[in-house]
Amino acid sequence: MTEALIAELAKIVSLRVISRTSAMRYKDRQNSLPEIAAELGADVIVEGSVLRADDRIRITVELIEAASDSHLWAESYERDLRDILRLQSEVARAIASQIQVKLTLEDKVRLNSGRQVNPEAYDLYLRARFHWHKRTEEELRKGIGHFRHAVERDQGCAEAYSGLADSYIILNVRGYASPKETNENAMMAARRALEIDDKLAEAHASLARALMNNWEWSSSESEFQRAIELNPGYAETHHGYSHFLIAMGRVGESLVESKRALLSAPLDIMMGEHLAWHYLMARELDAAIDMSHKMLELDPDGMLAHYHLGIAYEAKSMYSEAIAEFQTTVRLSNVLPEPLVSLAHCYAMTGETAKALAILDQLVVMSGQRYVSPVYMSVITSGLGNRGQALAWLKKAYDERSAMLVYLRVEPRFDPLRSDSRFHDLLRRMNFPP
Repeated sequence: MTEALIAELAKIVSLRVISRTSAMRYKDRQNSLPEIAAELGADVIVEGSVLRADDRIRITVELIEAASDSHLWAESYERDLRDILRLQSEVARAIASQIQVKLTLEDKVRLNSGRQVNPEAYDLYLRARFHWHKRTEEELRKGIGHFRHAVERDQGCAEAYSGLADSYIILNVRGYASPKETNENAMMAARRALEIDDKLAEAHASLARALMNNWEWSSSESEFQRAIELNPGYAETHHGYSHFLIAMGRVGESLVESKRALLSAPLDIMMGEHLAWHYLMARELDAAIDMSHKMLELDPDGMLAHYHLGIAYEAKSMYSEAIAEFQTTVRLSNVLPEPLVSLAHCYAMTGETAKALAILDQLVVMSGQRYVSPVYMSVITSGLGNRGQALAWLKKAYDERSAMLVYLRVEPRFDPLRSDSRFHDLLRRMNFPP
């Protein structure tokens, strides 16, 4: 319910609504409401409770002025669980009214959720999103199971189809699964979501990422822009659009979208680390280091923060510091391929060829047990100075339609290949715009 109400409120253009991920960091903390509001930059706090009995649901909502910790308004609602979407929209409109936000015609259209839901399917959908937010391979696959069960029980649940697409997309971009398993499934699920509800911003964002991974650049950008138009407060859209823009080399625009995502989710480590990644791709190394250190203050064992520090240190020729960060990342990741690749690349750059080759052999063995992207092999062989092998691995990734190739124009570790005509031919065949 928390996530659903946040999603409804975020549809109102004139409101900035803090994401669930950031808000829930305070769940077990004893901070006062004024302290929480000050840390999040919020003027008003929404508190509430949910009580479910069979197929009835009762929601109590309170509005509290953050600075004074004073109650502004409270109301209770009781509905049949099948009307949960209508209830969420009704509560969002009531909150907007109480804080004197004037709804535009577009806001009213966005908040017009009239569809009834299958309670069991909707519950499965929310459970699936819980797993999706964790973004590990194990949790993503749990989420896929819940999303599939949701659409089995309610074939009109567009949100579940969108979530299914998002899960396959993350499996792909994080190298957990092959493009063969993920690309077509993501595209089909996103398109099915839009067949059911073409006003669902999340579904447009899902399709945008799927099209991006399929190198359909113009269509992808149109879908990102449509998703933002439908729900300007959805942080995941700004996050995904930032990825698209950096892949296109439009660094300034990407930074704007990265910061918009972080504005809605100021304590979301994923959004903070995305900004650090943006700085790496933009070659602003000190900014990337500063952002990663900020994320480590929130989570000292944050795998992505250590990983991005390693990449930044290597780019600054701080090799011993980089190796230490990569070794930490390998340990925290339980030996995933990507941290091993970066450790091997760093060994290659420091002349420790035997160590780099040993990791390359390890990854070849690992590829017999799980998917290992050819892009990873290309990174290592490029670091070793073997241009022919690096380009051959990129060709294999091209044949697979690997999602990781979308950053080929900007990834600094491929700089040694940029003078080769075969590299430029690969970019041309991927239909990158000029």
